[in-house]
Amino acid sequence: MSVSWKWLRKSHRMRSFIYKYKDRFGKGSVDKLFSDWHKFIEFGGTLNNTIHVYHNGEKMFHDFWKAIDEAKQSVHVETYTISPDQTGTITINKLIEAAKRGCSVKLIKDGFGSNAMKPEHVQPLIDAGAEVYTFNEKSLRYINFLSRERISTPWHRDHRKCAVIDNKIGFCGGMNIEDKYSLKGHYETVIQQIKADERAKTIQIGPSSVETLSISSEDYNYEWFYDPVAGIQDPVLREKFSVLKTAFRDTHCRITGPSVAYLADSFFGTIEEVTAEKTSPLKSLARYIKATREVFTKKNESILDKKQEEEEDEEEDKFVENGVYMMVLASSPRHGRRQLVKAIQWMTDYSKKNIYIVTPYFLPPKQLVECILSAKDRGCEVHIITCGLSDVKPMRLGCIGLYGKFLKRGVHIYEYNKQTLHAKYMTSDGKFSLLGSFNMDRMSMLSNRELGLGVIDEATAKGLELQFVEDLKHSTELTYDTWQKRPLYLKIVGWVLYKMMRLLGP
Repeated sequence: MSVSWKWLRKSHRMRSFIYKYKDRFGKGSVDKLFSDWHKFIEFGGTLNNTIHVYHNGEKMFHDFWKAIDEAKQSVHVETYTISPDQTGTITINKLIEAAKRGCSVKLIKDGFGSNAMKPEHVQPLIDAGAEVYTFNEKSLRYINFLSRERISTPWHRDHRKCAVIDNKIGFCGGMNIEDKYSLKGHYETVIQQIKADERAKTIQIGPSSVETLSISSEDYNYEWFYDPVAGIQDPVLREKFSVLKTAFRDTHCRITGPSVAYLADSFFGTIEEVTAEKTSPLKSLARYIKATREVFTKKNESILDKKQEEEEDEEEDKFVENGVYMMVLASSPRHGRRQLVKAIQWMTDYSKKNIYIVTPYFLPPKQLVECILSAKDRGCEVHIITCGLSDVKPMRLGCIGLYGKFLKRGVHIYEYNKQTLHAKYMTSDGKFSLLGSFNMDRMSMLSNRELGLGVIDEATAKGLELQFVEDLKHSTELTYDTWQKRPLYLKIVGWVLYKMMRLLGP
């Protein structure tokens, strides 16, 4: 698509973006940049949003529950897992209270991820007037795992974790609704109790990143199966300390602004798939879209009428900086939507300095493998943190077999060992961020319903990079030499599991 430089300047969105970052891309890349960026406009990119990122589940659920308590019109929640534990019960009770206040309450849960939530657990919510939907529950009754039709098999899951309160506040990220995400304060208390115990004074809690990263692969025996309770003989201490294994390290966010309407639109898209019926369009969605268009047309035209070019540019830059540019990126195999894959490809294709990726499972489809390796070949530094302690151990073993391809090309891979890693985010060049419910694996990219937020904001990217550094303190770097020297049984088991995931997966 050939686009003149003058025409691009007439678009408030594109002009502000290119003025800020044209030195990074170069004028020769403008046509390609516009062609890709135009797709994101269709995904629901808007200005004037706010975002707050949580790396603490306890804080996130505090704000989430507070938003439900203050809701006046509607509470819409979509999650892969909601469990009948303390966190799930509190959430259900708050939804019941909201429904009794007259709010429109809708809950979407996945049939597989929320299988512990039985009908009797949600019946009080239904009795209060709320609507409860279960995604893809029927497919679990049939033995059709080998079917290649993704949307009719148990592999097709609703992996999204989002909430929309009064169409004004949105939550999105990787946290499910259960204790392992929300009771971080409890786990920290347990750690302090163990540290204070006389019998535990000689026990090192977690690997030391400084010591681990300073030891060469020749001198260090890499712990392929890191055990936080290794070396603890006392059964009482061992039981207490094992609590760390069940704690999840995750990332979530709270947003406000026009993008909330697109988050709500994706929520109703899931209901359409569950019920096979068209839902009534949101009035707020139309209102936000109208307001957004006014920003990109009327306001833009009035600015373009100004005679002084410098004043025009200064005014537009202030407008961009007063809010966060955000894209709601959805993936759904039923509708052929691959927004998240395209977003990751775009970020890696245009990165010049660095890419930071945090993902529980690193088994990307072929096109993403090539994108990441191409970025490294261009001289871009690529750092990836993945799980050392995994909630799906076979998945980790299958992923290990793929690491060699990246390590050999100079990509840095670290395994996080403090807790079970469940966070999903990536940044590029300190400006672009992507976070949400997606894993960097084939199921998330090709089979699941996923949801993510693409953000162009230096402060957001910087915050995620600082968290990356913090996570690095509890991670161990895996070198290519260490990967080659892994035990033979790990090579065999990893190869078999990798092939099985390719065969049975999407």
